[in-house]
Amino acid sequence: MKALVAIVVVGIALLGVGSLLVEDSPYDGNTVSERNPVVPERPATLDGAAARKYLIDYERIRLFNDLLASRGHTLDTNDDVRADCTAVSTTETASDRFRVRLSCHGRIVDTNRLVQPTDFRYTVTYSITEDSLEERALHGYPYESRDELHERPS
Repeated sequence: MKALVAIVVVGIALLGVGSLLVEDSPYDGNTVSERNPVVPERPATLDGAAARKYLIDYERIRLFNDLLASRGHTLDTNDDVRADCTAVSTTETASDRFRVRLSCHGRIVDTNRLVQPTDFRYTVTYSITEDSLEERALHGYPYESRDELHERPS
């Protein structure tokens, strides 16, 4: 009898701890989270600083959207999406053309999880002009596909 009680207690404890270790904590209600579908506003004039700022904003939106997609666009009430990017280098490659390399990291923090997943890091390089944007390289990105953003409506 004592062995049966011990097995039940251990089972309940493992179930409780296991629920804190899963990706989506069962202790908060889920809320639907919409992705941001449009690119940030383009700078009026493009120089190195404007290119960096624009691309940091652009990549943060894409990363945020992919983090949401990784959870089926639903988050717990207390989840916090962290999507951060910094410019590693900016090179002027031709007149009004810049190549910007970003280092980014992201994760979803759930206050009700016992163990938080580690954030992931990746690098991405873009070429940008006044009227074009091209992703040139992507290293260490954890998802199979990338979010695509649409131009702002005129």
